[in-house]
Amino acid sequence: MNYDQAPYSNETTSRDAAYEIAPHVPRLEWEVLNAIKTHGPLACHEIEELTGLPHTTCSARIRGLVLKNWLEDSGVKVKTPSGRSAIRWRLK
Repeated sequence: MNYDQAPYSNETTSRDAAYEIAPHVPRLEWEVLNAIKTHGPLACHEIEELTGLPHTTCSARIRGLVLKNWLEDSGVKVKTPSGRSAIRWRLK
């Protein structure tokens, strides 16, 4: 797997979307990392609030940063606005 590229399935639309987002991935990852560096461990919805990133973008960048070993589960869970449990991510 190439960690510099957004993942995609074999479907044309998914592949096209991955290629379209690829040039923006480093900046988006930096936004996620900077929010956590500045504010401490954060859940996806907290990062979304701080950065203005859409949920799908934020969650995808978190997943990519976990795969790159830059983020890890802090062991702390918080409730999302909908009442579900969410992981607070921290820098590794």
